[in-house]
Amino acid sequence: MKRSLPVLSPVPSARTCVWVDAGVLNYRLCDHGFACEACPLDAAIRSDPRLVLRQNLQEPEPGPTLWSFPNDRLYADEHLWVQVVSAGHVRTGVDAGLARLMPPVREVRPAFHDSVLRRGQPLFSMSFDGGELELPSPVGGSVCCWSERLDATPSLLMTDPYTAGWVAEIVLDDDRQLADLRHAAEACEQARLAMRRFGRQAAFGLLALQNPEDSWIDPALIEATRRAIGTSSYLAMVRGVLLQGGC
Repeated sequence: MKRSLPVLSPVPSARTCVWVDAGVLNYRLCDHGFACEACPLDAAIRSDPRLVLRQNLQEPEPGPTLWSFPNDRLYADEHLWVQVVSAGHVRTGVDAGLARLMPPVREVRPAFHDSVLRRGQPLFSMSFDGGELELPSPVGGSVCCWSERLDATPSLLMTDPYTAGWVAEIVLDDDRQLADLRHAAEACEQARLAMRRFGRQAAFGLLALQNPEDSWIDPALIEATRRAIGTSSYLAMVRGVLLQGGC
């Protein structure tokens, strides 16, 4: 439904954004000298056809793999997917939740010594600046193929986890183990809850300092905390301190 826009009166000498004056925006720093005819934001609000000329400046829309769980595969608790290639033959890789969390991957390499694996045995490891992460096989069987594309471009594991970023193919030792895996909707909910737990752990990691009495005197740390958790949550913490009267 097309929304009507407010009628704006000419802007006086004060240098303010017309959309702030109209109440459409709360705050705006203008980097176009308040020349609305050159402002992409003004064009977007007005659905101005000039936007067609600025398509190259627009941010690309998120791809489907940034947070998706395709229905054509199953998912393990370790945030790995399993897709049936043919009878008794599957392909596996990381799901969107894990791909979202990982820092830039420097290397992906096999973590198994024998191609015959039980479920839960190490399948592959990822190297990052400052550490490594090892992931288990989501199924039991024989590794029959390793993705050579990851050898050359390990970042595919994050940017294209469901297609070009697949890790390995496995010949199952028992097809019935697929019944133990999750379907897409359940995997998506599991990933959402995992993200919530990760957020809590990240907050505790930020706040659990060695010398809190000294550290929290630093105004830069206090400001960084406020920005990280948001002003509303930060003020709730402050209210808690005020109500308790200290520790």
